[in-house]
Amino acid sequence: WTEVVDASVVESTGPVRLRTEFDRLQQGTGRKTPRCESIRNAAAAVRGHGVRAILLAGPSAKDLTDLPKGVEAFESAPYHALFPRCAAVVHSGGIGTTAQALRAGVPQMIVPFAHDQYDNAARIVRMGAGEALDGRNPTGRELAATLSRLLDDDKIKEEAARVGAAVRAENGVRTACDAIEATLKSF
Repeated sequence: WTEVVDASVVESTGPVRLRTEFDRLQQGTGRKTPRCESIRNAAAAVRGHGVRAILLAGPSAKDLTDLPKGVEAFESAPYHALFPRCAAVVHSGGIGTTAQALRAGVPQMIVPFAHDQYDNAARIVRMGAGEALDGRNPTGRELAATLSRLLDDDKIKEEAARVGAAVRAENGVRTACDAIEATLKSF
């Protein structure tokens, strides 16, 4: 969380409206690499929606210099601080990002490409807290259409907010400890 991101998010004249992230596993190598094409498509999706976007692009952020007005790229930022300021979160569906977006109570667009991401996306859709797209390099048009639905659909926004309030009200550590203690007592 650099001072630059902090100033952009906190001191901006308007709220952050979208956060996107597309860290991908490069096929066949097992290495994480950002896919600039997907990131650029995500940036194009916000054009015309009157929203600001924060793109978290990893080391490729420095290469994303020709972004539309209102779109800024950074290597990273703390989700717990950024997501509550977002109108929507666009991401690949990893469990950590999905959980942080749920906690923030904002609609999610999940664009899965591997592992548990497809299941996480399906769960968010079933909850009514977001939508999912095929993760094999979605076009700017597909991202824009889905983003429009997320930003305009009051039902999705209300459900995401309801789930977020429920998650924030939970005491996960206490619940886990109680369950462990109950299990240990049964031996």
